Amino acid sequence: MNTLILIKDVNGDEPSQNMMYVANILKEFGNVHVVTYGKRNDYVDKNINIHFVDFNLQADNIFNWTMLVNNEIKKRAIELNDKTNFDIVHSHDWTSGSAGISISKLLDIPLISTFHSTEQQRGFGSYVSQIISDVEWWLAYESRDIFVTNNNTRMSLINDLKVPGDKIFDSTKENIIKVINELGVK
Repeated sequence: MNTLILIKDVNGDEPSQNMMYVANILKEFGNVHVVTYGKRNDYVDKNINIHFVDFNLQADNIFNWTMLVNNEIKKRAIELNDKTNFDIVHSHDWTSGSAGISISKLLDIPLISTFHSTEQQRGFGSYVSQIISDVEWWLAYESRDIFVTNNNTRMSLINDLKVPGDKIFDSTKENIIKVINELGVK
């Protein structure tokens, strides 16, 4: 199985740590490739291939910048797919959601996502908060399965974004293995 993981950046924060946790579980099933933003050279960490996209344009807010970076992430992922033939795509949070959705549809592969929080939880503190929340809903809707890193996020997905509870799982090794096995991807 060839897994593509998308995440905004790998910088040691909680989402990055969770992504590496998930990647280390998924590598038991095959190859794992992570595509992320960064001004670094690609490298391999414990048999996990980390690929960076450099992006020098500025934007007037986090939403616009993220959408621009998602275009670069999609481009790099499609280039990698030409050599790898991905079986699943896993997006971490809304910041890689549009890329994950597009890749899933373009390659006709399942989309799985991880939510670390929602815009509702973060307090809707910006004029772009509603569109961020809309992208979160879209990512949740398009995802076959969703992993959450805490119960508050689970409840926000269910109550605020109206996501069916039966597609939401705690981000545990048992649940990750269960979801992968249910996909039937070899």
